[in-house]
Amino acid sequence: MEAKPAPAAQLKAVVLRFRDLATAPGETIKIHQQIIQEKGAVWWGWWNKSGEVPPPTVLTKLVRDAEAGGIDLFLFDSGHKQLRTARCTEITWSPNLRATPDNDCTPAYYREQHYHIWFKLSAISDQIEDPNRELQKFSYLAVDEFFASNKCQYIAFHEKRVANVDEMRQQDRTIWFLREFKDGDHTHEVSLISAHTIKPAHFPKQYVASPSRNLLWVSDLHFGDKHGFPVQTSAAEADLGQAIEAALKAANITDIAGVVISGDITWKAAEQEYESAKRFIARISTSPSSLDNYSFAISPGNHDVAFSDQPDDKTRPVTSAPEAARVNFANFYQYLFYTSPNEYMCSGRRILLGEHFPVELACLNSSLLAQSPDWFQGHGFVGEAQLQHVADQLGWKAHEGDDAPRPFRVVMLHHHLVPVVYAESPRGGSSYSVVLDAERVMQWLFRHQVDLVLHGHMHQPFFTRIVRRLHSGKDHCVHIAGLGSSGVGSDHRGGFDNTYGILTAFRRHVKLGIWSVSPGSAPSRKLHEYDIGCQN
Repeated sequence: MEAKPAPAAQLKAVVLRFRDLATAPGETIKIHQQIIQEKGAVWWGWWNKSGEVPPPTVLTKLVRDAEAGGIDLFLFDSGHKQLRTARCTEITWSPNLRATPDNDCTPAYYREQHYHIWFKLSAISDQIEDPNRELQKFSYLAVDEFFASNKCQYIAFHEKRVANVDEMRQQDRTIWFLREFKDGDHTHEVSLISAHTIKPAHFPKQYVASPSRNLLWVSDLHFGDKHGFPVQTSAAEADLGQAIEAALKAANITDIAGVVISGDITWKAAEQEYESAKRFIARISTSPSSLDNYSFAISPGNHDVAFSDQPDDKTRPVTSAPEAARVNFANFYQYLFYTSPNEYMCSGRRILLGEHFPVELACLNSSLLAQSPDWFQGHGFVGEAQLQHVADQLGWKAHEGDDAPRPFRVVMLHHHLVPVVYAESPRGGSSYSVVLDAERVMQWLFRHQVDLVLHGHMHQPFFTRIVRRLHSGKDHCVHIAGLGSSGVGSDHRGGFDNTYGILTAFRRHVKLGIWSVSPGSAPSRKLHEYDIGCQN
């Protein structure tokens, strides 16, 4: 039997995927083309996803071909489904992250970043009029060494002609390797929900292990009119993603296992505000660690659903049905997790911090009351049905072996469980910060021996401990922390700084640090630190 040629020998085309997530729509290509016009070439960095690594054999061939006269690459804008060609004259790469070879020939918005591969481009074409026709000249080439597992994760596409840009778009990867289409290759279209390594689920059963011991916590980002950071980084101010990245670096936090967001992602639950949130997530997912989408966890806030024609005014009565109110959040959730939210808009995660410290995270939705025209927006409510559903999905049994070992349990929601603000006025139609069924939730927390509660809502940092005696006679402590706001403007912070949190796991306890973050030159400061001991 004739031996099959090695993948590198068959390679005829490479497709690099990108989206306008760190720039305004359409600006990624324009910025790179402008540098080519001014400098003669531009360096394009490879933003790899978790599980993707530089493939040495293929890169050796590409480096050699580029040096021998240049090669043509495809640039695939998966957000707009556009395809372009680019002339590549040099490639530099390393198994370790490295800086750009030339700052002046690298776009300002990521010239300080470090990546595994840098491509030097001397030309970028206009978009190809019929991208599907161009792509159908090729078939997918399986390159096992591109994956950290050393096994191609997209076998369903192997030895098959590229059908169209939609087929490529659904694959959760950043580079495609293609060979020439030949007779005998399959020509059908493969349709998947996602090629994500975790099957789409609201409560994944498996633990995701990370070498990092840190979880990043942000809340009340409020993308939109009241956001306190620029949409794009400038010479004077950083956008929220870059500001947090710089603050983490200053705090010597070099890696994170995931990001938890305790609500109010937007200000008016508008589609364009969620687009800003996507750009923020794209930035945070690449630095300081490479994170996949299931490394993120979210609880919706009262600003993330639109129950009236003025969703930012929470004193207005409800006019929209719940399904219409949640549509933009639902689209955002599906973008992140490849599935529509469940009826409660709740979810959960299981994480091994430092690859040995188990954490179970329940993301409750406290922002969808059983609405009617007599209710006003903004009231917090969780409900018995949601609590039971979450406990069932996470396998939490009430008082299950009070002294038995169990994971560190965290519950995240948006509204408060205990008073945070000094006083609230009894105005008609007003919303209140504490959930209406706070005691129901508190009893549920103690029944299931939850260790830590994270919330946002009133833009004021807060921390307290509550101890109650369980039926077993053992005392249990629930720690409750409010972050304040990571992103809202100064007019809505009551004199408090913008903040982010870091949860760090140690052998027998967790530390929660609260840090300031600013768009300008003000240095980030550690404002508070709390010790949360494991109770079994």
